[in-house]
Amino acid sequence: PMIAAAAAVVLQAGKATGAGLTPKQVRQILIDTARPVATPMQADQELHVGPQIDVTRAFEKVLSRGFPITRAAARLSIAERQVIPSLQGMSFEEDTNPDAIDLAGPTDANGNKTGQNMVSPITFGMDLAGDTKGLTYQLVVGGRTFPTATPSIRVLPKELFDAAGLSMTSGSPQRIDVRFQALDKVKGRTAVVAELSRTLTFLPSDGTYEQALPPTVPGKVALGKPVTVSYDLTGVRGVSNPRLVVSSVGHYTPSAGVDIFNEAWSTPLTETKGTVTVPASAFAPGGGGLYGVGLQTATLGGYLKVWGDFRAFLVGPGADQRPHPITFGPNVHAAAVR
Repeated sequence: PMIAAAAAVVLQAGKATGAGLTPKQVRQILIDTARPVATPMQADQELHVGPQIDVTRAFEKVLSRGFPITRAAARLSIAERQVIPSLQGMSFEEDTNPDAIDLAGPTDANGNKTGQNMVSPITFGMDLAGDTKGLTYQLVVGGRTFPTATPSIRVLPKELFDAAGLSMTSGSPQRIDVRFQALDKVKGRTAVVAELSRTLTFLPSDGTYEQALPPTVPGKVALGKPVTVSYDLTGVRGVSNPRLVVSSVGHYTPSAGVDIFNEAWSTPLTETKGTVTVPASAFAPGGGGLYGVGLQTATLGGYLKVWGDFRAFLVGPGADQRPHPITFGPNVHAAAVR
């Protein structure tokens, strides 16, 4: 349905310019103006999938043949990824009011503020009309610049507060001015060719949050090799006798609604933040496959474990190899797999 709708938009732009586009031409326009899809870091090889459709670019490419389109910034979108715990695991929403960003939220099922917005990324995106070929972009906050090759960027609230010279712990609202700029080469020099500004208002926060973030780990780890991960419990509520835990193969998260979770390896944590080296022996029983690493921040009532978020990573021989796919000859319709 999305591709059909995009094709309809392109055809309508063609009619406006008096151009009759064939199905093949419409398809090529959608391909030429689309954006590549990134390969997830846990993938064991590059993904070769079609690009993501960009309806605006496709529409403007066709319309510009008959009408001049002046390059101009139309809108700055701001969306914070707000994690909502549920019985089925996790969901999230991105409905964000830039005039009242609630760092103490979101609210859980019991009506309590979780504080997870403190560590939830905020995405800035510029809607830019006209020719965008060769442009680069940057978000400017205080004296710091966050560069990006695309018209959007994702940053953490702490990065914004640090750039503005503010503390995230405050009993009153705080305001941060941001500028999103498009850059181009003009007479051999980099110049700002479009810019949008916005003042963000952050509501009061005590600087704490409920669920620990996942440790940082490479997306792929070679089988038979140790891996060093980093963690940070700063600001996490109710931490008591924390542990770093690696799951068994194929069961990478303890979230409800996911297959049975088992611990393959764990170690106690004595510091609020630091690094831990997981030995190669932790992966020996399960061998290659998908594992998860996360933090247990406390135990309630002597038996109920309080988990942080988990991050999946791939363990395998070289971690970038996979068996060749089964191929069939012209007269072969079955294969035996041993």
